[in-house]
Amino acid sequence: MKYSIKTLVVVLSAFTCSAELTRQECVNQGGVVVGDIGDGSIFREDYVCETDGLPPIDVVVPLAGEPIADEGEVCCGGDTDGFSRPEINSDECEQQGGVIVNDIGDGAIHRDDYLCEGTGVPPIGTVIPREGEPIAREGQVCCPMPSNSTSSRNEYTREECLANNGTIVGDIGDGAIFQDGYLCESNGAPPLGNIVQTEEPFAIEGEVCCGVGLTIARDEITRDECESQGGEIVGDIGDGAIFEDSYVCESNGLPPLGNIIQNEEPFAIEGEVCCGKTTNQVVRDEITRAECEAQGGEIVGDIGDGAVFANDYICESNGEAPLANVVAGTSNDEPIATEGEVCCGPSDEILEAAQVHDADSASQHSMVYVIGLIAGFFWIL
Repeated sequence: MKYSIKTLVVVLSAFTCSAELTRQECVNQGGVVVGDIGDGSIFREDYVCETDGLPPIDVVVPLAGEPIADEGEVCCGGDTDGFSRPEINSDECEQQGGVIVNDIGDGAIHRDDYLCEGTGVPPIGTVIPREGEPIAREGQVCCPMPSNSTSSRNEYTREECLANNGTIVGDIGDGAIFQDGYLCESNGAPPLGNIVQTEEPFAIEGEVCCGVGLTIARDEITRDECESQGGEIVGDIGDGAIFEDSYVCESNGLPPLGNIIQNEEPFAIEGEVCCGKTTNQVVRDEITRAECEAQGGEIVGDIGDGAVFANDYICESNGEAPLANVVAGTSNDEPIATEGEVCCGPSDEILEAAQVHDADSASQHSMVYVIGLIAGFFWIL
């Protein structure tokens, strides 16, 4: 049922305690914004809120430019005099060792009798947004973490965690990652430490550093050392598989040569390993680009799968195996492709043209030789 504006004003005036609140004022008081479903029930004198079984506190009015439900809204729950909790922002909550908890929509976290999970004590305070910072529509409170949940953990920066092949895990809002019984999904062990966030972006709920299941003793090498050995750098996809004992490289079916030490940016968040060369590479001669081109050869770069270095690779130019692998020459030569290159023999058309040219040259040399003989004969006469 639709109500006219005039009728709605009359109905709203029925609230003897109504003083009009904005959405944020309602939330700050521990209230819950309730929209009408279209039958005007929330504006009737006998309406009681589902949150606390009491009539609404106030009528909700929008701020300038703020949308409001077509059917109108009221503020349920809470106390018009406000809670006795202090108001703090997200940074202040974190500095006090707290964790931010969102309301699920029933206003429970804003009630006087609400106790935080894990500690069984009331919230430290009601979270208010800083200027320009979004806040959950249902409101947030700052709950203390269990007193013994983080005492035995080290503290790492994000960079230190990644440098140790760790994985950064953020809390989903229930403080679970900071509890004593929490185990990382990556390796089934407790976190290596808590992340100390010294610079933006800040994770509102906090973060920990999880290990990646390094159960195998491997050498540690840099990216440059891996590539200088002809190795292939492989990054983890996020499940820690490359660091497990059973992992074998796709390139050669063998375990990695070592774990990559990340000492310079860009950092691979999940970590990296160095895999060896493919086992099906054939032993070939090595020549420079210039030497290949001098033989009429064609330089072919690998697309990244090592196909040009495989035993069964056949050049498109002539249907034969490459003449040699291309290696870097002098500093004046053009650098070879990152994935490597081979030198393929000239095509049949080029060979035929060369053969015709050689035949013509031989014919010309023969003709000159005959003419020379005839000229010499007449000279003797």
